[in-house]
Amino acid sequence: MDDRGQTRPETVFTLLEPEVRKLAEGRFGTPTKVQEQVIPAVLASKGLLVISETGSGKTESVMLPLFSLWLKEAKADRQRKPISILYITPLRSLNRDLLARLKWWADQLGMGISVRHGDTSGYERQMQAQNPDDLMISTPETLQAILVGKLMKEHLKNVRHIIVDEVHELVDSKRGVQLAAGLERLKQLTRTAGIEPQVVGISATIGDPEEIKKFLGVGQAIDTERSRTMDVTVDYPGNAGLDGSVARLEFLTEAVKGSKQTLVFTNTRETAETLSSRLKEQRHVATETHHSSLSREVRIKVEENFKQGQVKALVCTSSLELGIDIGNIDLVVQYGSPRQVAKLVQRVGRSGHSMGKVSKGIVIAVDPDDLFEAAAIAKLALAGRLENNVMRKLPWDILAHQIAGLALDQYEVAGNAAYELLRKAYPFQGMSADDFLQACLFLQELGHLWVNRQAGNDALAAMALKRKGKTFVFYNENLSTIPDSKTYRVIDTYTGQAVASLDAEFIALNGYPGMAFIVKGQAWRILEVTDNRIMAEPLEGLEGAIPAWEGEMIPVPMAVAMEVGRMRREIKARLDAGLDAMGFIRSYPVTKRSAAAMLEAMRKQDGMMGTDQQLVIEQGMEDAPYVVIHSCWGSTVNETIGRAVAALVSARLDSVGFKADPYRMLFRLKSRADAEEVIKVFEGIKPGAVRKVLEVALPNEELFAWHFTHVAKRFGIISKDADMPTARLRKAIRA
Repeated sequence: MDDRGQTRPETVFTLLEPEVRKLAEGRFGTPTKVQEQVIPAVLASKGLLVISETGSGKTESVMLPLFSLWLKEAKADRQRKPISILYITPLRSLNRDLLARLKWWADQLGMGISVRHGDTSGYERQMQAQNPDDLMISTPETLQAILVGKLMKEHLKNVRHIIVDEVHELVDSKRGVQLAAGLERLKQLTRTAGIEPQVVGISATIGDPEEIKKFLGVGQAIDTERSRTMDVTVDYPGNAGLDGSVARLEFLTEAVKGSKQTLVFTNTRETAETLSSRLKEQRHVATETHHSSLSREVRIKVEENFKQGQVKALVCTSSLELGIDIGNIDLVVQYGSPRQVAKLVQRVGRSGHSMGKVSKGIVIAVDPDDLFEAAAIAKLALAGRLENNVMRKLPWDILAHQIAGLALDQYEVAGNAAYELLRKAYPFQGMSADDFLQACLFLQELGHLWVNRQAGNDALAAMALKRKGKTFVFYNENLSTIPDSKTYRVIDTYTGQAVASLDAEFIALNGYPGMAFIVKGQAWRILEVTDNRIMAEPLEGLEGAIPAWEGEMIPVPMAVAMEVGRMRREIKARLDAGLDAMGFIRSYPVTKRSAAAMLEAMRKQDGMMGTDQQLVIEQGMEDAPYVVIHSCWGSTVNETIGRAVAALVSARLDSVGFKADPYRMLFRLKSRADAEEVIKVFEGIKPGAVRKVLEVALPNEELFAWHFTHVAKRFGIISKDADMPTARLRKAIRA
């Protein structure tokens, strides 16, 4: 009954325990469409993947039936012990938001709730171990830590329900591999108490639900009906260069002034800081910045100020991309192409963050390539064509870490049992017995594990893994899969002064003598790279230089680059035939001035462009000969093929300067004859040869050295704080 004593109509809320039903009816009145679909499925206590748009209330749709199951189980078994529900979320900032949202429900139902992550104090951890709550919110890394804790491990045996939030944010990284294996270890733990836990995944944007189901180990997916309209427009204020920068800032300022609250997404921290500082100069626009490099205290204060309406524009990176419900956002501005369809959908979904509202977004393009790319992404987003997640398979550093974890889980674990357990994790399903054996023996060689081998035909059955003193240290030092970032100082050779610092990953990708880059608004040419310094000379102009923050940039998938190529081809065909090219361009969600800029850019190209069906090879001479291969293959394919070609040419000639973007490969050379060699090698390279070439060439490159160093540190081959000189590192790689 309602407050007036009238009987409410029968809804899915009637499936819930009376206490939960009363709260749900008081808070929501009638169920949403998402709740109608999700509540019965969760109550069935089976594994489930819930895919629902941002702001649809999917979290409560999952948690209401779980609260009900918890109450029902508590009534049936008064001796039931916590932790009953484990909520795993990828970002710490989500923990704060979730705690505020879920604590209300928990308080009303008499449920204890707590948060566990890297910032949790020692006192809080001790209290959680001694008196755990019924519901714990955790990160993937913290799950790894508590799986081997003496007291926490006992509490984890009682987990009946596991929620994995924002699944898409995890599956295509090593964090996801680590989580998948950790979930299998957790399930093994609960089975010792006779419990088969229910796993529920939650996500707003997924390209391939079947793959995600396999990752989670669940059998059902619910993709709820979309109820909100997404309104996305791509605009191009002014032209590229200084004037364009001013025009973009003026356009952004007016857009912010015309909205209640605006989230401005950028792809890098440097761009976020630059935009924020320029908006603050406008004075009448209250602006703050939010990104992962800021302290936790600063981020919390910024979020609270935004929620309270004290901040009108919040300039951020992916740190606010996921499901934090903050402020009264009615506009999202993406500054520069979002690079991926899923990124645009997720970010624009931050606006109109409730059912029935319009998610409004504007993409501000910064140059012609950016404009075409943003238009292609916006059209794909409106059509619901998201990228598929590409999962990492069998990363050996994660495998080694999980083997050590199993040795800590038990005093002694049989080799075949450990092998079969880890193979249940989807990323390790292709692992052979020999792969597993070699990883175990390598850990023993490094002193992280005892491997007790007996005679027998079955090597794994005759093997036992035992922990030793270093096992615990090795495991706990590698809970995070995120690489530590070394920095290089940029030294101006004219003055001898340090002018900036660059991340090691940027140097790994672009640190070649002769390459030009931009930092703090100035172009520089690399003369020499040493162990911790880059000797560089200043250049005039910015054309052809790589932004120093490009190392942070999101890769553009092949599907997006090919859509750009298709767009180019269609426009060119219409121009050549004297047909209406403008009408075709306006079929994309672009403004009139954006369409005019795209048409002008196509006319200027005069055929020198790649399409989805055409490659174009360009030769030229600036300060040195160069070859550009225009290919709409996306970031990864162009980078891979380009590096293979550069390696083959460098083996015959002097070193070749190389860089790639989603639409071209650029080779800088010393002579015109070298340019002919590049073209010859490119035209002659066979698909099957690319891998073989890179296996030989990559160990000599900075990119390989950067990844090698990270993995070597995770294995303990190199100490965490080591800063190895290049010569010693090369020797270690060859060994």
